[in-house]
Amino acid sequence: MIGKYMCAVFLLCFLCKTEGFLLDGQTDSSGGLTENHFITLMKLLVEEKEQRHTLELAVTQLHSDFQSLHKNYSDLENNCSTIFEQYSRLKNETELQQIKLDEINQNIAIKKIFQAQIMRYVSDLSSNMSKFQKEVDDLAQLKNVNQLKDVTSLQSVMKTLQQGLLQVNITQQARGQDFLALYNMTLYLRSLSEAQAHRITGLSLQLDKNQQQIANVSNAVSMTGCVDAEKIHSAESVILFSDIKTIIGIFDVASFKTNGTFRCPSAGLYLITVTVTSGTFNAHYYVYINSKKEFNGFVSKHSPTDYTDIGNFEHPGTIIFTARLEVNDIMYVQAGKIMSISIWNSCLSITKIK
Repeated sequence: MIGKYMCAVFLLCFLCKTEGFLLDGQTDSSGGLTENHFITLMKLLVEEKEQRHTLELAVTQLHSDFQSLHKNYSDLENNCSTIFEQYSRLKNETELQQIKLDEINQNIAIKKIFQAQIMRYVSDLSSNMSKFQKEVDDLAQLKNVNQLKDVTSLQSVMKTLQQGLLQVNITQQARGQDFLALYNMTLYLRSLSEAQAHRITGLSLQLDKNQQQIANVSNAVSMTGCVDAEKIHSAESVILFSDIKTIIGIFDVASFKTNGTFRCPSAGLYLITVTVTSGTFNAHYYVYINSKKEFNGFVSKHSPTDYTDIGNFEHPGTIIFTARLEVNDIMYVQAGKIMSISIWNSCLSITKIK
């Protein structure tokens, strides 16, 4: 507030010491400060303050947005690495489970062959027992002692065969239990394999999504450069914004600092802000895209005819626009006349927004 009053007092004192200047053809140059003079000066001061404040807010917001983008890019890279590790681990586990499943299937095939052999052996034993039983029945009718001894011997053999058959049945039941356990384990491993396959599919989709997000963040482009020294520019000369403040996704920075030409590295929609501060009468500038004049920027026509300090009459002129650029499209800012360009708030900001 004090700054405003000091500025107003300075202007009043300055105008009191001068013969006055005409803002239009109707004003009487009697040497006094008229109400129109004062209102015009106050409007110019308020306009300059608003433009400076707008530029500061835009630059601050852009800087904050790209810090957030950089943090999101780092988080996505970490998340992608974690998902890729989980994906690799699950893939290895699935391969091990598949190997075990193949071994179980092989064991089941062997068990089936062994079971078939046992069944044939049991069938042969049953057939032999039937024959022995018939022979025993025939011999039981004989009354010869020696033949009866043979019958007793045959009965003993038959009993041994029955015990062997019983043992075979017990073994077969045990093999059946083993086969059932192997079958249940096969079903469990199959369900586990399917669950892991679903999980791997989900992780693959998440990985693809994260990679797409990383690709979008990786395509970010932003640059803010300002004039590094106060200088008188000739008409149609390219303005150099060689004091780089922010740089993301641009690789030919040295070329931009040397010739002032921005070359688009990635196709998309760009938000472009140009601010030029000058005290030259009728100062203006042009924005060229691919050597074609696309936009005009106006600074101010306010300038007395007999001032000596050009810095006291500097004003910023800002234009903000969007443009769709393709790869290798060029853009530069050109002075519209012989004009001084101040180091204060003379900046170019280019940001890819889509």
